[in-house]
Amino acid sequence: MSFEENFIYPLVLLLIGGGISGGLIPLFNSIHKQKLLEVEHERELSQKRIDRDREDYRFEMEIKEKILDKISEEHAWYLKKFKELGNVDEDKSYELTSELLDELTFRFNKSEDLIKLYFNTNELREQRSKVFKYVVESWVIPTTKPNSEIRKESLKEFQKEAKVVFESEDILNAEKNDKGLYEPVFFISKEYGILERMVLEAKASFDSFGRNKK
Repeated sequence: MSFEENFIYPLVLLLIGGGISGGLIPLFNSIHKQKLLEVEHERELSQKRIDRDREDYRFEMEIKEKILDKISEEHAWYLKKFKELGNVDEDKSYELTSELLDELTFRFNKSEDLIKLYFNTNELREQRSKVFKYVVESWVIPTTKPNSEIRKESLKEFQKEAKVVFESEDILNAEKNDKGLYEPVFFISKEYGILERMVLEAKASFDSFGRNKK
């Protein structure tokens, strides 16, 4: 066997192998490093999405709490004023109901503005408007005399607009039912309850600008 075969060729092969290894190892390391960076980047994006979802959820709960507080305050205020209307002289009832309408509109707008801003759902806004309408229409009932024709017509009109039938025999006397409420008030209280449930179930829709609103 010649010198070239014994020493030169193996040396050349060794050098070629070393050159290839020297080139492949850094290449593999670079590819591996790039993959690690991509995985880390995906992990960071995933964590940001999780954090953003948590932030959105917390903010949504805060908005819902504000809306429900305002609706609850309005409901309690309505119950109080409906009772007070029954003790007002008939000749003063128009003036008082006008004042109540202004106050109701103010209270209504406080929650309605938040609903419009953060909840893009027609059903929720329609229910909010229904409650407002029923409250206004119910106010004339306690200002009329028990068993009077005016009260009969007022109740008939209310039931027609609300698409509800009151079955209590004492309704014309505005007697309380077994739950301690006048029938129209009990009906409206249930509508308030439906509204509150719809707020809880609604999905908020807001952007970064909206999220910073308090």
